[in-house]
Amino acid sequence: MHIEIVNPESVPLAVSLQDFKLHARITGNEQDDMILMYLASAEDFIRRRRHIQLSQATIIIHLDDMDRTKTELILPIAPIVSCEDWTIQGGQVPRIKGDFSGVESIEVVAGYETTPASLKGAICLLAAHYHENRESVSVVNLNKIPMGVDDIINHYGWSQ
Repeated sequence: MHIEIVNPESVPLAVSLQDFKLHARITGNEQDDMILMYLASAEDFIRRRRHIQLSQATIIIHLDDMDRTKTELILPIAPIVSCEDWTIQGGQVPRIKGDFSGVESIEVVAGYETTPASLKGAICLLAAHYHENRESVSVVNLNKIPMGVDDIINHYGWSQ
């Protein structure tokens, strides 16, 4: 099973470039493209780590190798806003029940209308880490992903 975001370029970042630059005390526009890449990378890391869609988007869940005899499917993304033809059950670990024979994919709308401030903070911490530590290792300073990020995102979504 894998997910595909429909028109990913139209999904807004949960943290704006301006908000991140305030957080990181960055002035000027020379690094804007790089910063936007770090923000997108931080959001992608959190989405994959905790199965959280940070901004609302239409998502197709492809059921590639799913056992079609199962009658319950745990959706690999949260929070779910809507899902045509299916009734969503559960909160942080959304699931649907039914007959999946012949079903190739399920389309859902997932994500926060307004991303919680704590998740925005985690995105800023992680993007700032990427910005400040552009090499995998440094002779001066060995850095790991900030612990605060894990502490924050562990309260959202789920992990396998």
